[in-house]
Amino acid sequence: MGAAITRRLLSRGHEVTVWNRTEERMKPLVAAGAKAASAPADVDADVVITMLTDAAAVRDVVAATSLRPGTVLVEMSTIGPEAVRELRVPEGVDLVDAPVLGSVGAAEAGQLNILAGGAVDHARPVLEALGEVHDCGPLGSGAALKLVANTALGTGLAALAETVAVARAANVDIDTALSVLAHGALGGAVRRAQQPDAAFPISLAVKDLDLALGLVSSPFVEAAAAVLRAAPDQSADLGTVVGA
Repeated sequence: MGAAITRRLLSRGHEVTVWNRTEERMKPLVAAGAKAASAPADVDADVVITMLTDAAAVRDVVAATSLRPGTVLVEMSTIGPEAVRELRVPEGVDLVDAPVLGSVGAAEAGQLNILAGGAVDHARPVLEALGEVHDCGPLGSGAALKLVANTALGTGLAALAETVAVARAANVDIDTALSVLAHGALGGAVRRAQQPDAAFPISLAVKDLDLALGLVSSPFVEAAAAVLRAAPDQSADLGTVVGA
């Protein structure tokens, strides 16, 4: 997703400097017009965006980045509201949490839904280049709503996977079952399972359900997480857990 966001910003005329812990991943972006930083400390920008796997990675990168007064740090990872609020930035640096809903294709087309909390206005011109900005409230509000959305996503796909298992056991044609289910309560999950450009690893969906379980005790969310953990290829897109 970070690469898609970079390509979108470049297409809108923004100057973008990129850094990735895996240097090889920067090469296509440099070829597309971005500048490469050799380390987070070398990034000199008015708006700094982080898009990383988990809270530990975000803390490490933010600590290593030279954020000067007047800079806006936009944290777009899915790490939960508390992890966002606990981030430490230098005095004079504004912090925005702005995780997104949408596919890589939506990012490249500027059609993401951006769930923003904190000093949103300071980052609005950049965020609006990426899609529709939803003002969620104070710092951490965007991260909280993203966690809610991903809980719905993970539990919905897990429920669909179990429903398809019942259909298979009952010798129901799976395509027919999905066609019918698409018109019911699991319609959104069916559409997501059939989305061709989706690339959200199952392992990250499990991580998000675990974050949700840190906030609430829920047998249903626990069961959904167990379904996702049982998938043999944790790097595959979440939709593949349905097995249709």
